[in-house]
Amino acid sequence: MMRFSRYTWLALFMIFAFICINLITLMAFPTVHSDELWLKGIATQMLDQGSFSVTEPFYDLYPRVIHPFRWLYNGLLIVALNTYGDSVAAVRLVSLIFGSLCLLLIYKISRRQFENPLYGLAAVGILCLDIQFIVSSHLGRQETVLLFLLLLGYYLILKSDVKHLVPKLALIILLGLGVHPNSFILGVTFVGILFFKWLMREIPMSYFLKLIGLTALGVIGYVVIGYTMNP
Repeated sequence: MMRFSRYTWLALFMIFAFICINLITLMAFPTVHSDELWLKGIATQMLDQGSFSVTEPFYDLYPRVIHPFRWLYNGLLIVALNTYGDSVAAVRLVSLIFGSLCLLLIYKISRRQFENPLYGLAAVGILCLDIQFIVSSHLGRQETVLLFLLLLGYYLILKSDVKHLVPKLALIILLGLGVHPNSFILGVTFVGILFFKWLMREIPMSYFLKLIGLTALGVIGYVVIGYTMNP
């Protein structure tokens, strides 16, 4: 049976309180953004058509291009909409779930980087009270999902054996493309960290190049899938 320290229990209590308070205020603020309605509309269309190879039946003044990007985020929205009903609250719930997971990862990262467990509690406490983080956890957009993937990658860098690290980081970057094209931020971050580790002679150059190569192959795969969706 897994046994938690009192600091871990306190962190879990803080995260639980964050979830409860923000569930109550989920629709209270901020004002519903047009992006939320747009993303919900696309996911609803995909759910109705039973396919990812569709585009929105609105904002159609100009021809819309079907593409494979955001498939993962749209899939998450489809699950939420199918479970909790066709509402903005269901879309926002996805952001709140991933925002809460970000808090858990922040705590685990802080515990690995610092000997004093109070740093972990401080990190969780600061994020719980940060208005930008709270707003991102309310808005039905991709920010907290991308942040979760970024923190997950960094946590794996701290925890994983270097030999098995590169494929995991490449997978996270490519999953990020399924959330939003801005996942290039993940790639830049992870490549930068490995480049620094190479400069410090902690890893060979081949690991750094392997991450770039695997990610490039995945991006090519996305492009090929995009062409098949738009023959």
